[in-house]
Amino acid sequence: MPANLTPEYEKAELRPRQAGTDLERVAALQEKLAAIPKRKGTGKLQADLKRHLSHVWKADQPSGYTKGPDPFHIPKSGAGQVVIIGPPDLHKPFVIPLGATVADLALQVHCDLPERMKFARLWGHSRFEGQQVHKTEILRDRDVVEIHE
Repeated sequence: MPANLTPEYEKAELRPRQAGTDLERVAALQEKLAAIPKRKGTGKLQADLKRHLSHVWKADQPSGYTKGPDPFHIPKSGAGQVVIIGPPDLHKPFVIPLGATVADLALQVHCDLPERMKFARLWGHSRFEGQQVHKTEILRDRDVVEIHE
C-alpha cells in the first residue's frame, strides 16, 4: 500500500543526513517520526524509523554496566600469540638422549617446532641464566629450556 507522504515529511527526511552530531541526528529523527502521517500505509515506515532511532540513541548512550579492563587480556602482536602461565612442569620432564640439541627437544614438543623456532632461552649450564641460544646448542642434564617461535 503506498504511503502518500506529505511535503513536511519530505523536508524532515533530509534533516538526519545533514545532522553533525548524534544528538542532532536523534532530534531530526524524532521530527521525522512526528511528520509521518499516521495511517495504514505507513506502519512499516514508522517501525523502521523507530528501530533506527533506537540504534542511534543506544550508540549515543554509554553502556550501563561495565566490568572494567580485562586483567587477562594480552594485546596481539606479531604473527602468533602464546601465553604460558606458571613455572615449568619439572614433574614431567622431556627425556632426551645424551648430546641432544635444542632442536631435538623442540621436535619432541611438536613436529613443526624445529623449523618454526627462532631461538631458545636456557637456564642451567649456560653462562647466564636465561641466555638466548641457537637450536644447535647441546643440552645437559637438568637444563630448563624456553622455546620461542
